[in-house]
Amino acid sequence: MIEEINEDEIKKLCCNVESNASTTKWLNGSQEILVTHNVTETCYRIENAGRYDHGNYTCISENIVGSGSVSVVLKVNYKPVVPYLHDIFDAINEGKTKKICCVVDSSPSPTSTRLVNGSQQILVTHFVAETCYTINNISRFDQGIYTCIAENIIGIGSITTVLKVKYKPLVSTTHGLVEEINEGAKIKLCCYVDSNPSPTSTKWLNGSLEILVTLNFTETCYSFENVSRYDHGNYTCIAENIIGIGSITTFLKVNYKPVVSIFHDLIEEINEGDQTKLCCFVKSNPTPTSTRWLNGIKEILVSHNVYKTCYTIESISRYDQRNYTCIAENIIGIGSASIVLKVKWRKTSSSIDNPYTLVSIVKEDLFTLPKDMSKSVGFDKPEVSSSHDLIEVIHEGETKTLCCFVDSNPIPISTRWLNGSQDIYVTHNVAKTCYTIQSVSRYDQGNYTCIAHNAIGNGSITTLLQFKSNYYVKESIQTIVIVVFLAIVAAAVAGKGMLFQNSIQNITTVVRAVLENRDISQVSVRHSSTSSDDDSNASVYLDDGYEHSYTILLTNNRGEDEHVYLNPTKTSNSANSTSFENAACGNSFELTDQTKTHCEANSGEENNESDT
Repeated sequence: MIEEINEDEIKKLCCNVESNASTTKWLNGSQEILVTHNVTETCYRIENAGRYDHGNYTCISENIVGSGSVSVVLKVNYKPVVPYLHDIFDAINEGKTKKICCVVDSSPSPTSTRLVNGSQQILVTHFVAETCYTINNISRFDQGIYTCIAENIIGIGSITTVLKVKYKPLVSTTHGLVEEINEGAKIKLCCYVDSNPSPTSTKWLNGSLEILVTLNFTETCYSFENVSRYDHGNYTCIAENIIGIGSITTFLKVNYKPVVSIFHDLIEEINEGDQTKLCCFVKSNPTPTSTRWLNGIKEILVSHNVYKTCYTIESISRYDQRNYTCIAENIIGIGSASIVLKVKWRKTSSSIDNPYTLVSIVKEDLFTLPKDMSKSVGFDKPEVSSSHDLIEVIHEGETKTLCCFVDSNPIPISTRWLNGSQDIYVTHNVAKTCYTIQSVSRYDQGNYTCIAHNAIGNGSITTLLQFKSNYYVKESIQTIVIVVFLAIVAAAVAGKGMLFQNSIQNITTVVRAVLENRDISQVSVRHSSTSSDDDSNASVYLDDGYEHSYTILLTNNRGEDEHVYLNPTKTSNSANSTSFENAACGNSFELTDQTKTHCEANSGEENNESDT
């Protein structure tokens, strides 16, 4: 007989006996749990049935004649119970294999058993007492809270285990794999460590150089207050624990302006006629957008987006010597380097069987050479030349550039331009020296001398600048008109009619001839004239008591009398006196402050002196 009861319910087991003077007992299995005497009914009461009350219950009655018994199987139904087969906190190293099992004790059998990780169901079984889940090659991502849930018609039972996976550090950063920054800025490199257990140490390395170490920290930062181009490179954060090592690398890319280098001496000496190659090398980030070679201030070569730029002079000459500068530029800034190219040459007239060259020569070196050896090896004082005439005309307001060229070996120590005796411009170690007058005036006229000096001696050349005013033609016409006027007055005073007429005709011819040379057909002249020995622009005004202007009309006719000419000359007595000669008359007269006129006519009359 089977009696079924749910857990926690009350159950009463009774047996009835038909005999006299008997003893009745209830046994649970073999264990006596209740005894009565001389009663016909014996009951065993279970107040709060539990799963452990499950089993065989037997009622035995005895008297003097014999015994009798009856058995009942008590079946207690209860919800599932899942015992702990693992620690509440179970730890395993990453990469191992883990088997998670749950064994269910329930009556009746569980209708379902589920294994979940957090809220995610990973395994379900039905009507079985044991359920297992295997994780091969466990990782840090498999760690979590695993729960086994069993269910039957009575209720639900469960158990939970926290699975911890031990793993080496996982290092991360908020920066990119390449971090770009301009030189001079600030930056902080930080790394974050995920590990179980915590890292025992975390280090920052620049290349292979250890620059920072921390202990038991999951965040480590290294700061740059003022980034330079030398901070450019790989930076690695390394974290370590008892399981292993983890790391991450950031490449710090520092942008900086170009650094230019030239693999030559600062002063490079080369023989005339040789080939030379000037190369500059650029270090910059980013790549230089342009690299230029300059000869002085003149651009001679440009390249783009390259780190090496070379300029070749196939056959170098003395005029190629000067400063050469390589300038590189990118978006950050500009860098440059310079070299002084010195050219050594020999004079074409010199020759010896075994010539030699001094790397650098000073005047004292010449005393150690044999007699006349300095000339035989081509050393001589400078020869100075110019592309100008010895006399140069300059016009008011224009720009005038005076250049001199120096041929010397050794090269000139200094080259100077002098205005008169005054130094106005000096250069050193160059073969060409130019001096520019921006806006010429009459005060700029005079002698300009270029003097070059080397260890042997000096050489020079002089150019005379003559000033020509824009008013020169006008002033020359005024002078002629005054001369004509004075000649007419002198002739009138003489009282010779024929002479007077002849003089006017001859003077008109002179005026016409002079003006034809200046391509002037009509000239308007005020009552003034310019005539000065010291200054061609100085003005002399005539005061004859009249205020009027006059005009001389000229014709381009060369067929008139050319026997009469006007020849002004200075006398020793007065700088301002002028003498004139009349070819037709055969006489001459002189104009001074007291002008005298003499003319021998056919009548033999003599003219009196007259004031003008």
